[in-house]
Amino acid sequence: MAREILVDFNALPRSTRERLVDSTGPRPGLAPVLATRSFIGGTVLPWARSAFPWAVLGLVCLFVLFLSVTWGFGQPGDGLVQPSALVPLYSGASFLAVASGVGLVLRKRWNGGLPFRPGLYLFPLDFVDARSRRLRILPLSELSDFNVAHHREPNGVYSHSLLTLWFQDGSTERLTVRGEARAEAQLSGFQRVRAAIARAVAQQGVDSFRANDLFYEVRLQPGGFESLQGQSPAVVDGGPCVHPLPGRFQRYGGLALALVAGVVLGPGLWHVRNVRSDNAAFAAARTDGSASALHTYALTGWRHVDEARALGWPAHFKDCEQQRTERCWKEFVAFWKGSPRYQEVHDELLPRAALEESLHSIAALRAFLARYPGSVVEDEVRNRLIPALALQQTLDTVASLREFRAAYPGSAVDAEARGRIHALYANALAEFQKQASPQNPRLVPFMSKLLAHLEATESATVTVRFHRRNSPSLRRADRLIAQATASSYDLTSAASVSDHFDNVSTYPIEADISRALDSAFQQVFPTDLLVLEQGPAFSNEQDAAGATGPELRIGYTIGWSGRVYSSSSIIGDKRMFAGIQFDFDVSMRVPNEKPLRFALKVSPPAHFSVEYDRTGSSLFGGSDGSNDTSIYEAMTRRAFDQLGEKFGQVLFHRDSKALNVSSRGVP
Repeated sequence: MAREILVDFNALPRSTRERLVDSTGPRPGLAPVLATRSFIGGTVLPWARSAFPWAVLGLVCLFVLFLSVTWGFGQPGDGLVQPSALVPLYSGASFLAVASGVGLVLRKRWNGGLPFRPGLYLFPLDFVDARSRRLRILPLSELSDFNVAHHREPNGVYSHSLLTLWFQDGSTERLTVRGEARAEAQLSGFQRVRAAIARAVAQQGVDSFRANDLFYEVRLQPGGFESLQGQSPAVVDGGPCVHPLPGRFQRYGGLALALVAGVVLGPGLWHVRNVRSDNAAFAAARTDGSASALHTYALTGWRHVDEARALGWPAHFKDCEQQRTERCWKEFVAFWKGSPRYQEVHDELLPRAALEESLHSIAALRAFLARYPGSVVEDEVRNRLIPALALQQTLDTVASLREFRAAYPGSAVDAEARGRIHALYANALAEFQKQASPQNPRLVPFMSKLLAHLEATESATVTVRFHRRNSPSLRRADRLIAQATASSYDLTSAASVSDHFDNVSTYPIEADISRALDSAFQQVFPTDLLVLEQGPAFSNEQDAAGATGPELRIGYTIGWSGRVYSSSSIIGDKRMFAGIQFDFDVSMRVPNEKPLRFALKVSPPAHFSVEYDRTGSSLFGGSDGSNDTSIYEAMTRRAFDQLGEKFGQVLFHRDSKALNVSSRGVP
């Protein structure tokens, strides 16, 4: 084994210690030929022996604390007052920040107090292992060989170079060199230094030998290195020395200080930060003075919430009084629950503001009722505002106005709707009065009572009822005409009349006259105000009784007029027909009022034409083999034509539109 020298750094002479410190420093007087420097230099906290990791750790922790403190500082929101869940973050960051400061202060002592840079050094005369205070020195006089090997990755890329020193006892030392060219240059330099020293020894050049020997003073003193082995004295000459490792308290006192800082400083910093942030946010909200700013602070603030609420709701109330909008009052209700005027706003001011914005349509008012059920203005909306809008949109007809009253019974505008209905009846009566016949002074007063009844009962129907009576004179006419034709010598025959008038045969004609009369009335009265509808026939007993509703009763008697009509035929076949006349008893009735009566007598004209077909079917729907019915039907229609005309003359003056329509007769 090579002669290895172990010596304590403090045992070296002061000049040697100073030279070693200088040679391992950044600008050495005696530079090592090759060096592998290391941050490792002891056994206590080896990762802490450099200032760099402590500085990085401290800066990171301070940055974390800075971000934690400034996040949301003074800004209303989630970060204004940070939750207690962040206390561990503050404590941890404070602990590590203090620990990094302690590490920076005590790192040299944790380094073992080495004044030199730890590492492996190859000097011209010695190989020095200076990784601790106990130096291991190998004189190069024991060196037998050395070389440099360049190492490459499997892909051929250069990795590093390794300088290997072989000593005479077979032991080796290795130093790593980065850079292939640098390794070759350092190897060449080492060879040159070795050659120069060999020449100096041969020439006994003391100065050259002294300049390249790191331990020159030690070798010259009595006993050399052997006199220093086993010594670790305390240095009193003022030169560089290795301080003793710190004791247990010194070693872990910084850690304890950091723990105390984490426990005390972290929560304290969190608390102080929240107080100052809360104060800043409240000051900003108070300076702003707006309701939204004060409300936002009240939602997320801490120490001044009551004060903010006391300042905020009056400002918001004032704003809403100026704006008078539903949105503003809704925000007030949402923001300031519990404020002195909250109930007033909730119960009255908010619904009224919403109502003002909903007056434009019925749909908007109904939506308002859905949003604010049971509000103080609900009755007003339901009973006045909605009906008023609906009435404005209602057509000026009796039917539409009655539908409105049915949809909004008892509304505040019901009287107005009834007034409009009454005005329509009054206008209709005035129009009738313009076209009414002046011959009957009871006509207009009766129609006034009829319209009043229709208005009161909210009905427009006047029932038209017929009652037919066949006079015995019809059978007498049959006998006389039959006797007359029986004694004649030509082909003249008698057409019986008494069998042609029954309910089935007269109903279509009655329906036609009802429609004709209704068309005449429509020229004066709208159909939703007055309309004629045919009802069932009435009997003599019913005629004596009063009417249960407005009625137009037309009773008529069919009798022989005393005239006889004969038909002409190109084949010489003649028929004799009895002339008929109609006595009409017309009455217009209103319950509890005296009827308006008038009598009319009509007969068919002296001459009229009709297509005659003995074998055809009659207009009454049957066939009697002779088609005599068509002749009597024609007589009946001509008579009813006169009824429409004469009835129109009773009701209307000669120039009225209604008279013109009623005079058109039965189709």
